[in-house]
Amino acid sequence: MTAVGLVALGLLAHDPKVRKVARWLAPVLGDYDRGVRRASRRRGNAWLRDCDLLPTRPNEVMIPGVSAPPQRVNYPCWLRYPSSRRDGYLELRDLPLKGITADSLDRLCSESLGLLHAADFEVTRPNPRKYPNRWLVRLYASDRLSALASPTVLDRLPDVFIETGHVAVTVGRTLNGVRKVDLSGISGMTIAGQPGAGKTACADLLVAGLASRPDLVSLYVADGKGGGDWSWCSPYVTRYTNDDGFDDVLAMLHEVHDLMRVRLSSNVAEHGDSNFWHWGPTFNDCAVVVILDEIQTWIAPAMKTKETKEKSEEFIALVIDIVKKGRSAGIALIAMTQKPTTDALPSALRDNAALRVAFRCSTPEMAKAALGSLPDGSPSPTSIDFTQKGMSVMTADSGMAEYVQWDYLPESDIPVLLDAVR
Repeated sequence: MTAVGLVALGLLAHDPKVRKVARWLAPVLGDYDRGVRRASRRRGNAWLRDCDLLPTRPNEVMIPGVSAPPQRVNYPCWLRYPSSRRDGYLELRDLPLKGITADSLDRLCSESLGLLHAADFEVTRPNPRKYPNRWLVRLYASDRLSALASPTVLDRLPDVFIETGHVAVTVGRTLNGVRKVDLSGISGMTIAGQPGAGKTACADLLVAGLASRPDLVSLYVADGKGGGDWSWCSPYVTRYTNDDGFDDVLAMLHEVHDLMRVRLSSNVAEHGDSNFWHWGPTFNDCAVVVILDEIQTWIAPAMKTKETKEKSEEFIALVIDIVKKGRSAGIALIAMTQKPTTDALPSALRDNAALRVAFRCSTPEMAKAALGSLPDGSPSPTSIDFTQKGMSVMTADSGMAEYVQWDYLPESDIPVLLDAVR
């Protein structure tokens, strides 16, 4: 069979890799593809030099004043347009940058946006284990964060997805699409941030979604502010208190803790599996979610007496035990605070909470107390403007963090919507 025939068969093949090779070998199409690749490589190398990322040899970065001037080497770096122009971004692939950190690359990209008329960028390492020195930079024509500047106002309950092994609520948008909060397989979640940044509104949204499924989810809500912010939920939850004292909240936590112990001791015998999320939730064994708003009220009480100290220690012990052990019992605890310091949010609680959310924080110390240590290049809640209501930084499954703009559901609409679906 002739070479032309082989190329023709390759172009008709179902495997995209085979079609790509066949196209590359074709007389006219291959010439075009190779020309595009050479042009994108020239652009990539020009960008490396124009933004002062000046490699002296492959896999090295020049340090101004220390390293020798760069040689005119054509490095394996490509600046190309994706196949779909509507995505509105450029890609810089396989940057040969050894010894550079994500923070350094973020800073250099930020300073060099104007070179390619870009307004925003994203830095990732597609395969850090296999290729630790290869980076991918996406440059966007518009500021993606500005598109999240305002929340979507809902006129319905948020989407809820509940089945064996999942209790998830759609809560908003990220730079990469829709964001869900899945409480299955985790035993703790923290929500922190300055007053007025949107903590209660985001929790309202989450609880409204969960409350729409009373057949599979039991809710326990305690409001440490002692006001009426959560009064709307009283008819729709298993137990509710807005007493900022200790008696009611301790009784609630003891009830949940006792249920946890029963489930942990009986799951294998009754269901053949110790992990609740392998078979639940069910009508007879609901998932349990505990919401403690302004948790610092009970962890660091204003009145420091012997009695309040003892009850505070009892409260902390119950909360930490539930967060440490509740996952296998199908119990998740959500702790909310405007003061995410270690005296108000113990590190044992935060560190065992798999999901952390931080709204606007005034200082880096406050942000670290809320989110813990994050990898280089992660977004920070200190950069959120106070006018950006509902904007937060949330940890992701990958260990990184991302901006999340929470949807907004007016509190006054929630009872009407819940009555309609229940």
